[in-house]
Amino acid sequence: MDFLNNLEKKMNEKNLNKSQLAKGMGVAPSTVNSWFNRSAENITLKTLKKLADFLDCSIDSLVYGDTNKKNLEEYFLQALTSYIEEKRK
Repeated sequence: MDFLNNLEKKMNEKNLNKSQLAKGMGVAPSTVNSWFNRSAENITLKTLKKLADFLDCSIDSLVYGDTNKKNLEEYFLQALTSYIEEKRK
């Protein structure tokens, strides 16, 4: 899942449209529209932080999605379990 899909998901969770997002962040609606029209290729870290704060989420969840953290945690849990089992042998 890419940034724009993650952003759209977060907006849907908060029942926000592009205009409401722009107003809430204090940016021009054309700014938000440009993210969707140009794939947000030039979005700054400062803007990502502001966006994450407004949407009450992490920058990671905007950029990588919510599932990556869960998948990573599951991977490390499985790796740790395998390691412990090997040590018991």
